[in-house]
Amino acid sequence: MLEKPLKFIADSLDNYLRIRNRIVSNERVLVLTDIVDEQGKFAVKQGTVGLTLFNVEEERVNRAQVAEVIRGQGGTLGYANPALRLNLYLLFVANFKDYEDSIKNISSVIGFFQANNVFQPETHPELSSSIEKIVFELSSHSFEQMSYVWGILGTNYRPSIMYRMRLVVIQEGLRKQGGAVVDQTGFKGRGMN
Repeated sequence: MLEKPLKFIADSLDNYLRIRNRIVSNERVLVLTDIVDEQGKFAVKQGTVGLTLFNVEEERVNRAQVAEVIRGQGGTLGYANPALRLNLYLLFVANFKDYEDSIKNISSVIGFFQANNVFQPETHPELSSSIEKIVFELSSHSFEQMSYVWGILGTNYRPSIMYRMRLVVIQEGLRKQGGAVVDQTGFKGRGMN
């Protein structure tokens, strides 16, 4: 489920960056990638902006407590655990030979999300219909927090920006229990004819 919104954002932002940078080749400007490879080396290809999923957290404010009713084939009903609502933290890192190009591309990422911070299937048909809505918020961090981020990654700082992608809903719809729909009562109480 996480791959669908990530691929959608990567494709949309790549298209935006290609138009902004007037790129006519088929080379991608934005790539969904690890920031560091297995050997601990910086892995974002030069001339690109890397997008990586940095963290996943549960959205607890809107957390449902009650099981959801699932209607199955033949009118049967069942119950499934409540949908899981997630916030994804996305890190965008620019790696261009010219530092000014790195800054320009990070600025373009900021501009993209300033102009397009809400995505829904109604307004963006290429977005999977299984996704209700995703909202982007700039994730601001102190110098100390950013030092921890780059320390975790194990590489030197590069021009970057982090966004929180809110309310990615995961609902597998696996039935936990259920039965047939009651369409008649069949109850005859005392004193009733």
